[in-house]
Amino acid sequence: MLPHEAAPAPLVESMQLRHAGETSQLQRTERGFALPSSAGAGDCVSYSLPLAKLRGVGAPNRTQQYGKDWLLCADYWLWHPERVSELPLTFVLPRGFTASFPWPKRGGHYLLPVDAHHWKSVGALGELHTQHVSAGGFQLEIATLGDARPGPYLDWLTASARAASLAFAGEPTLSALVVLAPEPAREDSFGFAFHGGGRSSLIWAAKSATTGDIGTDWAATHELFHLLMPYVRLEDAWFSEGLTTYYTAILRGRAGALTDKEVWWELVDGFERGSHVAGDLPLQRESEQMHEHHSYWRVYWSGAAIALAWELQLARAGKSLDQLMRTLGRYAREAPALWTAEDLIIRAEKELGVSLWSVARPALERKAFFDYQPLLDQLGVHGDSRNLSLREAKLAALRQRLTQHAVQASLTADR
Repeated sequence: MLPHEAAPAPLVESMQLRHAGETSQLQRTERGFALPSSAGAGDCVSYSLPLAKLRGVGAPNRTQQYGKDWLLCADYWLWHPERVSELPLTFVLPRGFTASFPWPKRGGHYLLPVDAHHWKSVGALGELHTQHVSAGGFQLEIATLGDARPGPYLDWLTASARAASLAFAGEPTLSALVVLAPEPAREDSFGFAFHGGGRSSLIWAAKSATTGDIGTDWAATHELFHLLMPYVRLEDAWFSEGLTTYYTAILRGRAGALTDKEVWWELVDGFERGSHVAGDLPLQRESEQMHEHHSYWRVYWSGAAIALAWELQLARAGKSLDQLMRTLGRYAREAPALWTAEDLIIRAEKELGVSLWSVARPALERKAFFDYQPLLDQLGVHGDSRNLSLREAKLAALRQRLTQHAVQASLTADR
């Protein structure tokens, strides 16, 4: 038995195997715990972890206590056999406690897909308040931590799910878990998206999330959009974060939470911030080292500028970026896979018949920020973030369609 990549092995003091009606202790090795050659189908391995020792383990706030509830990213406690297969998992919890994780359920246990043991996921256990919501392209299970209940956050999460789904209109719904950690003292909500064994999102919710306004609090729209995308390697954050950042603004406009001018101000302001910190490394290398260098603005907004360039490239061919997103969404629903941006783009551009990698590749090789100004000029977005106006221009009609309802925009682009 081996720990998940991040799991601290010393936290598990012992492991037991139940085989042929008898229970025996497994022996610890340098790598984990040794399973006997006789172990096989129908046997059960059990182990326990002291929650107090998990507090604060690993990345900040990924294992955290909220009253009687625990936020638990699975990669800090989940173990698996060396030969990984689909496995049933049962929690044995104190009376009144429940567990909420994104994995499929069968009977009274979870059924862990193979990728649950290799990729990150988030969940919670405790005296949880949970609620199920259908919104947009999602069937959401919402688990709130501490004394909070889902009710005050439902309008916000529902609006966020609907907005995030707009570019993927008409696709099947996706089951996902949202673990909501209310932190009213935060200035802004913040979160992560995970693909391990299913879709899950961890969101630290600021007080603004209780207003239901996705115009001012965009975090849930951003994270839920990620869940509809294929799982892309971290080194290609420019792609996954860039598309998501671009659409976080566009779709909130399309949902009516931002005016057209507010959408373009948000994008222009982001491009300016990204360009101010560019120049040390080529974009691809900066993307690979984003967490070490904290170069989030450069990477996110460079990718968003590339997404805008693709928007215009696809429009010239009578297509739309929404069509690209629906294509990517279909790939995401195939067998679980960790993609490179290049592989995804090349596969999608062959299907759509439009060159996209030729736009991205030169940008990845340059230290300078993507030259976004000619794109804005064509769309009639004039000025900078301090003095922005929308004017008539060659592609002003396209600019207006981008923040209309997704179905209207795609029908226009397809004609």
